[in-house]
Amino acid sequence: MATKHQESLFLSWAILAGINFTIDPKKSLKAEFTRLAKDGGWLPHINMDTWCFRWQQCFGEEYIWGGRSQANATKNTQPSTKVYLRVADHIFPEGEDGTETLQLWQALCKDVGLEVVPLSITKCKKALKSLHVNLIDLIDGLSNGTPVRHFDSRKALAKYTCRGHAFPKVAAKEEGFISSLLRHVKSMGGRSACS
Repeated sequence: MATKHQESLFLSWAILAGINFTIDPKKSLKAEFTRLAKDGGWLPHINMDTWCFRWQQCFGEEYIWGGRSQANATKNTQPSTKVYLRVADHIFPEGEDGTETLQLWQALCKDVGLEVVPLSITKCKKALKSLHVNLIDLIDGLSNGTPVRHFDSRKALAKYTCRGHAFPKVAAKEEGFISSLLRHVKSMGGRSACS
């Protein structure tokens, strides 16, 4: 849920961009921030300076993705588990009382592109279990507004994941929303799918 300060920031950014924008309370604030950036023309790949400045204003912290901040964006560093969890916390927040809410699970279902959104947490989890989505691409897609790629099979997802797109398992298990999309990338017989 957006604070009054965040609501006023969103309104002012929409006015500056010359667009109408209303925060959808059923979606995470991070998803709405990204939607506003897309509509306003300041997604990170278009205008990283504006994105990072507004991120700082809205969330009170430096924008970090892929292990890099704006200050060290030219360095090629491996993302840490801490960085993944930090980004995931903004995209997949818990309810105000620390619990998982139906609205947040439904927002995740929409974010991954489900056309029919289930009406219960259990059904949301079941629907998400049937998908093969790379977690790195999911977070990246939600950060820059690109659609989430769906793989036809666990094997296709495993092959892609093994090419440098692996999300830290420890981080995924700690994050309830992300763990619903976690898939094992071992082939039958216990051999690694990455070999």
